[in-house]
Amino acid sequence: MSSEIILVGQSKINNFNDTDLEINYPTTFSFLCKKTGNVNYAFPYKSYFAGTVGYLIKKSAARRFIQQISQNEPFWLADDFLLFEQDFNIRNKVVRPLMVIENPVLISNLESIRGSLSNNLFKKLMKYPFKKIFAIKKNLAN
Repeated sequence: MSSEIILVGQSKINNFNDTDLEINYPTTFSFLCKKTGNVNYAFPYKSYFAGTVGYLIKKSAARRFIQQISQNEPFWLADDFLLFEQDFNIRNKVVRPLMVIENPVLISNLESIRGSLSNNLFKKLMKYPFKKIFAIKKNLAN
């Protein structure tokens, strides 16, 4: 199954191929990724990407959004990719290395509302193997 949205950027990342990106949002092994030029793309372990700063949308996905709006008032966030996958059947892939990054020094005006907590590195590393396995399984199944 293909994807209709390609996520090309992320906020709060220091560089285009940051290690933190792999730890928090892993994809499959690079040799299993699809390739276009110097860019790899694959399904993420989970379709959730708060802080996505750039994405490409196929016309078929845009039509589905219009169809949703014609039936109901829009109720979603622009980067609610989990909702798009589960309820609208619109899947997304991510690129590595990223093509767009936001200045990591900038502070989001939503950060205080979200009450974002900085997870410690140990906790992130403990979750990483499971996220990686989910990403590999998701990419092998498609």
